[in-house]
Amino acid sequence: MDFLVEQKNFEASNEVDLGITAGIGVDITNNFGVEARVKKGFIPVYTFYNDHSNVTFQAGVYYTFNMKK
Repeated sequence: MDFLVEQKNFEASNEVDLGITAGIGVDITNNFGVEARVKKGFIPVYTFYNDHSNVTFQAGVYYTFNMKK
């Protein structure tokens, strides 16, 4: 669930969005990896000519520290 915090350059029709997220991550080494996610919103958030919902793509890299003994 996402909430509108700030609004610039457009008129939002909804201040809340509900969606589904799916992603994958791959460990390249024991401590380093990459990940990617995509989110598709279900609620129209911008109505001009058609209903538009959010689609978000995220990519990242991560490093884990060996803290377990």
